Amino acid sequence: MKKIGLAGLVLAGSMTAASANTIHLTYLGPSHGFESINYSTLGISGIADGSHAGVAGEFQLSSPELGSLVAYCVDLANTISGNTSYTYEYDATLFTSDVVDNLDRLFTQHYADVVDSVTSAALQVLVWEMVYDTGALDLSSGAFVLNSGGAVATTASAWLSSLTNDSGDYNLVFLESDTDSQDLVTIDPVPVPAAGLLMLAGLGAFGAVAGRRKTA
Repeated sequence: MKKIGLAGLVLAGSMTAASANTIHLTYLGPSHGFESINYSTLGISGIADGSHAGVAGEFQLSSPELGSLVAYCVDLANTISGNTSYTYEYDATLFTSDVVDNLDRLFTQHYADVVDSVTSAALQVLVWEMVYDTGALDLSSGAFVLNSGGAVATTASAWLSSLTNDSGDYNLVFLESDTDSQDLVTIDPVPVPAAGLLMLAGLGAFGAVAGRRKTA
């Protein structure tokens, strides 16, 4: 099995438009633009230990089931290429309850602050941190370390240090890639309409989500 991948999706159309469990997504390009970053990894399955260069930021997807999506690419080992269709299935067991709780707090408190390449990159960096560091959240140590400075690091660090327990502005729904692409987490403003609840049957209540962290 492949390693965890994750992206935060905000639906530009209605999430309740999907009626089947299979979702098809096509990468269209950046939304706010990307920021170059440098990060280090340690003990993360699928990627070598050490320093890596990459980009962080919001990008756009298209889905015949869901319409236009805005997403965060956060998988450190796998990639999404343009003009390629990827297939996903709903998966409520993709992450542990601790990871879900942290992501819930992050999107509740800071998704509305994403307005440009710096803020979208900062949010993406923090998703990486929350997925791969299961202990204390600290961008300077652990399995994922942000080596870059500048505005992205300043913003991400400020958001992380100011996180409170406020949560619940979004329902998180996890999508597992049927190929070696990136697994995803979609978000939808609460409350979820009745049609949406029917579509998500089997995922369980958001507060009760608990699962395993996928490894390669």
